[in-house]
Amino acid sequence: MKEVEIRCFVRENIGKAESKRLRKQGFIPAVVYGPEIDNINISVSTDEFRSMLSEYGTSCIFTLNINDGKKTIPTIVKQIQRDYLGTDIIHLDFYRIYKDKEIHVSIPIVAVNRAKGEIEGGVLDQSMFSVEVSGLPVNVPPVLEVDVSNLEIGDNYTIGDLETPEGVKLLDSPDRVVFTVVPPKGMEIEEEVVAEEVEEEEAPAEGEEEGEKVEPSEESTT
Repeated sequence: MKEVEIRCFVRENIGKAESKRLRKQGFIPAVVYGPEIDNINISVSTDEFRSMLSEYGTSCIFTLNINDGKKTIPTIVKQIQRDYLGTDIIHLDFYRIYKDKEIHVSIPIVAVNRAKGEIEGGVLDQSMFSVEVSGLPVNVPPVLEVDVSNLEIGDNYTIGDLETPEGVKLLDSPDRVVFTVVPPKGMEIEEEVVAEEVEEEEAPAEGEEEGEKVEPSEESTT
């Protein structure tokens, strides 16, 4: 995981009124917690955090530079709380990590290249956009890129097909589907029509059982 440093300051006062005041001044109220550490209430620059979030996402180590270097703490973003519109960040949770201990994090899954099935008219459907993994922070990648170029129409790509760096374990079920190349609607209709035609051709005549020959009745021969 990439490591970035962000400045922050200890909050002496807490509560809704204080949090509202900080947000008006361009800061996000936050808290740091984790093993072997007491909770620390801090604030970070809204613009600085948004810039880092846009460039690196949450799949990186945020080293908190507290009070101009008086203390530094390596963390990962555990939770981002937004307002009711889902736009403004109103609170952050940072989780203290240790570089020599495994972490459990969620990392994005991104498709690269164009699937063979797409070229043939299909649509690449992505049903999972992130995956839970565990590993040492230095080994966990910021994103998992999947080359989908060999996927044909009707093919599935599952969690079990994902390739991870050495020392990184996938925690989600290997049977969960990540990508599917969905056939075009026209192809589905065509297949259904063909199936119906085959059924009609193979349907036995009335009174005839499969594998038996219909013999004329005595009435029909007189």
